[in-house]
Amino acid sequence: TVGRWGGEEFLIICSETEFDGILTQAEKLKEKVENFDFSVKEQKTASFGVSLYNKNESVKDMIKRADDALYEAKIAGKNRVEYK
Repeated sequence: TVGRWGGEEFLIICSETEFDGILTQAEKLKEKVENFDFSVKEQKTASFGVSLYNKNESVKDMIKRADDALYEAKIAGKNRVEYK
């Protein structure tokens, strides 16, 4: 399931997917954006923050961890996948 989460942010929910599968998917999406010809002069990239739902955790806390990981990816140089 994909939806817009903010101005330039999207939320992708991968139900019934193990953590390694989620990381692999995020890396593939990052590479597709990086290599896509958007017909503009500058190259476009994407950063991803990944989290996995933990038992007894609120959805709000899980999303906060993903948002924190996204922030870390941007600070570390963008075009990255980070997880918490």
